[in-house]
Amino acid sequence: MFMKPLKIAALIALPILGAGSAMAASVTVVQQYPLKESQQQVDHALTEQLTKQGFADVSLHRGDGQITVSGVRQDEQLTLIYDADHGQLTQVNGEPALLQTTIDDAMKGHDAS
Repeated sequence: MFMKPLKIAALIALPILGAGSAMAASVTVVQQYPLKESQQQVDHALTEQLTKQGFADVSLHRGDGQITVSGVRQDEQLTLIYDADHGQLTQVNGEPALLQTTIDDAMKGHDAS
């Protein structure tokens, strides 16, 4: 595929089936999509990334400069928000997405020397 995946752990802070604890699931998501692709190709790729991983009720909504993709897997809700102008993942379940560029910027000047 034309997109660079980012491995994230989606933490769901809801009791799952009465277990009373948060459940973590590994999900691979697109951190940046190419702006050169057509809207139809981007929409398909963003929804397909969840359906291929077993998510149901996958939906995509465009508005206010954002693309919101959401789905449910085993009673877990996952919501991804992308910046429509730049194609970058900005939020995962309402929390800021920690991208590699953010990590690199944060570590500048903190060499282990």
